[in-house]
Amino acid sequence: MQIFQLIQKALDDLYPKIPGSDLVKDVTINNCLKLLQHEYKNLAHVGRVPIDYRRPEMRFAYIYKYTTAHSDYINKIIPRSSLAKLFDRDTLKIACVGGGPGSDLIGILKYMILFGNSAKVTFYLYDKEPLWGESWAEIGTHLDDNFRIYPIFQPIDILNSSDWRDRSFSNIDLYTFSYFISEIYYNRTVAKNFFKHILTQAKVGAQVLYVDNNDKAGSFVSFMKEVLAEVGFEIEIERCEEMVFGSDEQKDDLGIYFQKFGWPKRKGNICYLVARKVK
Repeated sequence: MQIFQLIQKALDDLYPKIPGSDLVKDVTINNCLKLLQHEYKNLAHVGRVPIDYRRPEMRFAYIYKYTTAHSDYINKIIPRSSLAKLFDRDTLKIACVGGGPGSDLIGILKYMILFGNSAKVTFYLYDKEPLWGESWAEIGTHLDDNFRIYPIFQPIDILNSSDWRDRSFSNIDLYTFSYFISEIYYNRTVAKNFFKHILTQAKVGAQVLYVDNNDKAGSFVSFMKEVLAEVGFEIEIERCEEMVFGSDEQKDDLGIYFQKFGWPKRKGNICYLVARKVK
C-alpha cells in the first residue's frame, strides 16, 4: 500500500464532516489550501496566529497538500541513517511530537512496507488538536495482518506547562519532529522548556529524527541543534537539500480529490537531523 492510498482513506473520512454541498466543500477546501500556502511563508513571524485545525476543512487541506510529501521525505531519510536498524527490533516505541497531521506515522509505515519490516510499533501522537486523532485511529485496519501498528493519540499543548510537566516521556526509542519546530518557532522561548523536559527524560541510545523547512537564516534547525546539545544528544547526520516526492506514487490513488485539487506538494527545500542520546 502506498502513501496516496492511506491518505485517501483519511480524506474519505474527513470530507463528509465538512459543512455544505460538495461544491461548497470544494470551494472551502481550496480556500484553506491557499491560506496554508500563505501561512507557511511566514512561519517565523513573532506575531503570527496559529492555524485553527479544529475545522475539518483545514485538516483535510493539510493532509492533502502536505502530509503526502512530508511523509515521503521521512520514508527516504530512514534508510540513509542508523534509524533503519531500529526497525530490526521486535518492538518499538515512537513519540511523534506535533504528529497530529500524520506525516511521521505515514512515512514510517511506508518505509516498513517497502522493506518488509514487521516490528510491533506503538506510535504516541502528541498534538494540541485532538481531532487529528480521528484521522489515524483506525489506520491499522487498512494494513496487512503482518503489520502490528498501534497509534495512541495524546492531546498536549506544549506552550502550557501544566499539560506536560507531570507526564513521563521516557522509554521511547525514537522521537520525531516533522515540520513542528517551524510551527512553534514564533514562541520558541516558551516551547524550549517543553523540548528540554521530554528529551532530558530520554534514555541513553534513544534517537531523534528532525525534518523541517530550510529557512534562509537556518533558524529552525539551529533551534533544534541547540536543544539537543543541552540535553545530551549527539548529532549523527545533518543535511539540507531539495527533496522530491516519490515517483512510485500514483495520482489515481487520490481518486476524485486529485481531479478537484490537483497535485499535492511535490518537493521541498528541507533540513533534517538524526541524533542519539549519549549521556
